[in-house]
Amino acid sequence: MRQLLVLVTVVTLLTLSEGTEMSVSGLGMEANDTLGSNMFEMAKEGDEENSIKFGFYKFVELDTEGNPIDAEKHVCEFDKAAEAIECTAGGVTKGEWPGLNDTGVERNIPYSLVARECSLSSCNANTESKIIISTYIFEDDGYICQPDCSSDTAEQSKVFNGTAKWTIEVSDWEFCTADSTECNEKVGEKMKIYFNVQGKRKGKPSKPTKKERKAFNVTACEEEMAKGKGKGDKGKGKGDKGEEETEETDPTRRRREAEEGGAKKKKGRCKPSRGTSFNGQPEDQENFSFGGDEDDEDGDGEGAMSFRLFPSAILDEGEVGQRIVTIEAGDFEGPSVELLTESVGSSGKTREVAYVTIVVPKFTKNLWYDPTGDVSSSGGTTVPEDDTSGSYSIT
Repeated sequence: MRQLLVLVTVVTLLTLSEGTEMSVSGLGMEANDTLGSNMFEMAKEGDEENSIKFGFYKFVELDTEGNPIDAEKHVCEFDKAAEAIECTAGGVTKGEWPGLNDTGVERNIPYSLVARECSLSSCNANTESKIIISTYIFEDDGYICQPDCSSDTAEQSKVFNGTAKWTIEVSDWEFCTADSTECNEKVGEKMKIYFNVQGKRKGKPSKPTKKERKAFNVTACEEEMAKGKGKGDKGKGKGDKGEEETEETDPTRRRREAEEGGAKKKKGRCKPSRGTSFNGQPEDQENFSFGGDEDDEDGDGEGAMSFRLFPSAILDEGEVGQRIVTIEAGDFEGPSVELLTESVGSSGKTREVAYVTIVVPKFTKNLWYDPTGDVSSSGGTTVPEDDTSGSYSIT
């Protein structure tokens, strides 16, 4: 899932001592210097009621039976270890990601990028262990493909003006072996990653809910629109209860069938919604929504805010033995919502917190994983009405 890198031009934005603030095409993002549960927060600029927080809760090794290994230097609980973890951030760069438009024609999609590197030596036996988190904010609509759009097996992700995407690389993690004195003869065979993905909707906390993936049937949508042209009043003739409705006289049915195919009609043309793919197949990422039906902005069956994660990962990228692990092959688990009961201060009270988890096999050199987030059904931003350039600059 690693992209093919292109040449970029460095652009400096506002960098604060307590973190980094980015403003791209109306999407505001704050990135903390520390590695933890609330590392990133994104929202429409000026909107304090609706936002998404993304970060890392913990990494834990699993043994051969799938049980957690609670051994020193083999588990990272990031909120507890935040002060001991050193992170460095680079400047903001601009670039283009090879992609496609809604009909599958190749095009490059502009983005802004900031990368952060954090040492994991405080919670892993290997002093070289680290995580690199690259945050992309896209500035136009389209599909990005991984590894590239020419591959028949390319994984596709729908992005909008304002979509945020993270590329995460965990490298040089030392797993428990039978000879590790701190592991009590337990062997680490897998890693379980807990992502903290929390929403705030209308000022109140909102847990992630997994949504169904759909295929984008652009043909069905366009046929529905074409059949609806020149019909005049759609209610005409429906007073005659004796008339049998056919596909030609039932625009509601045609519209429903098109929407069930993942298509949606917007401003007189058919466009894919989140969770769909242009080639008639479901989106390659699992979609987690934070909004209810009342927040369905454009009738695509999804709430206003969403977070998307692949059911696959890359292990040992660039190394001998590189492999892609997938849920279909049985060597990848998730992404899933897992509820954990946690204590609230010293009051003795508890609360349930929802985390999104993935499980990957042991890797030798590195792990690559790519989550994606939107704060509205169009990516989170509004496109200026007088801007017809197709790409939008940093503000």
